[in-house]
Amino acid sequence: MVSVTIKIPLPPFFVKEDQKFVSVVSGRGTNRRIDDPAGAISVHGVCGAWGTLAAGIFNIGGTSAKIIGVQLLGMAVCFLWVFPVALLMFRLIDKTAGLRVSAEEELEGLDVTEHGGNASFCV
Repeated sequence: MVSVTIKIPLPPFFVKEDQKFVSVVSGRGTNRRIDDPAGAISVHGVCGAWGTLAAGIFNIGGTSAKIIGVQLLGMAVCFLWVFPVALLMFRLIDKTAGLRVSAEEELEGLDVTEHGGNASFCV
């Protein structure tokens, strides 16, 4: 997971459990309102933000308001760069090549329509 890539002075069990909690809770919230079947917003957005914040909270040298502020600033700058660039990129792709497949292709499965094969072991 994205949040586990930080080095914090805590037992591995805690690190694994906190990232699972953040991922599951954020995934349940975002997947209800946003078309994100792979959970990218939850994993890369929310868990990445948590990992950034956790690096400041669990800093080996101790934490301070300055450290937390720097981490929050980094999160804000990252969001303010990535969101508009990604929005522009996806709008451009949608207008030129298209982002969605037809309803028929979606029902048949993209493994068949896009790749000519069957990725499911159950069929």
